[in-house]
Amino acid sequence: MPSTNSNPSPDQPMEPIDIDLLQDDLATLPPNPLQFINNLKKHVASLECDLQNVRQSRDAWYSEYHILRHQNDDMAQEMESMNAQLIKNGVLEA
Repeated sequence: MPSTNSNPSPDQPMEPIDIDLLQDDLATLPPNPLQFINNLKKHVASLECDLQNVRQSRDAWYSEYHILRHQNDDMAQEMESMNAQLIKNGVLEA
């Protein structure tokens, strides 16, 4: 049974279309409904592949962001430590 949620989470797989529901409404489909359905399935498969690629890119960028953020935090702590040492040695004023 299809979900009532019209905006599924991007990480959730899409529910498959119930082809039996489409069979009841063949009169509204193009002249060759099976070809239409097959083309629709191919299009959905292509979109799912694109979505998977987007998720992989997002995950890679997220990982890169966290690596750079931690490097930045480490550098900031190192600079604070160096400033404290320079103040302690009298090179800089507090």
